[in-house]
Amino acid sequence: MKKSSTNPKKKQFPLIIKAVVVIVIISVLVWFFIFSRGNTVINEERRLNSTEIKNPPQIPKEEASPKNQGTIRIGSSIFTFDPTKIETLRPDIFNPGFFSIFDVLVYAYNLGEIDLQFHFDETMNTHIVDSINTEKLVV
Repeated sequence: MKKSSTNPKKKQFPLIIKAVVVIVIISVLVWFFIFSRGNTVINEERRLNSTEIKNPPQIPKEEASPKNQGTIRIGSSIFTFDPTKIETLRPDIFNPGFFSIFDVLVYAYNLGEIDLQFHFDETMNTHIVDSINTEKLVV
């Protein structure tokens, strides 16, 4: 009679490997399902149709434009401004009564509150601030 030698460790080793592989596959599938579903929801929420882009909701100027006194910190100085007196240098971008921080800087410059050096870059189609109060800005 032939004696069979069975080693319980040899039988368990392949079973453990199989269990680990199955767990890894299930984990990857669950992660992929959650990740891909999350992106789909986000993309659907952010997607605008062409009508919404061409016809954005209109808010009356008197309800939307800033009315309260504004404040901006430039270096260690605090500059206060009346938003109704700010005029944008980019009326092609901003609706009447709206402006950017750059417009506030130009307003402060025109009042003599700050020293501002800037130029218009045609390749980027925007104003570039070179220095504020003689501090050069580097990018």
